Amino acid sequence: MEEEKSIESSESTAQQPAYLEGTFCQQHPEVGAQHQCGKCGEAMCGVCAFELGMDNVICPVCIGGSEALSSRRRSLIIWGIALNVLCLVLLFAFFAVSALAPFEGPLLIVLFTLALFVCMAAVACATSALDRRLVTPTYAKVSAWGSWAMLSIIVLLTVAGSLFS
Repeated sequence: MEEEKSIESSESTAQQPAYLEGTFCQQHPEVGAQHQCGKCGEAMCGVCAFELGMDNVICPVCIGGSEALSSRRRSLIIWGIALNVLCLVLLFAFFAVSALAPFEGPLLIVLFTLALFVCMAAVACATSALDRRLVTPTYAKVSAWGSWAMLSIIVLLTVAGSLFS
């Protein structure tokens, strides 16, 4: 076991530039540093490095802390939240129609299918807005978790409906 660790550490230091030899990533202390942040000077591994052109490498703290959300991430978060709300409306309509008019089979199928597809789109938008290397706002995480929870509920309702019909 110790031989494996020494082999891994020798491999990680072999890839290090000479000026970073013996330093480790601030985010991943077990990994040897391969880059140095051009803004704050912190050491980082290849996973944490944001390469912004030739010889311009920025760490996740500097790129996430000093700048606002990119327009792409912001629009994905907004779309994820909007699709979550639409999915809730469709599920509410599904349950309202099934309670008031239980013999409206085709309408129920359409509402449930729409809710499923809208929820899958919400999951895609909200999850793709997350980035483990950057600072992610809490509302973006809640949007992703909510999307996955609604998708789980829809899948459970589908399974329960097929078992009891």
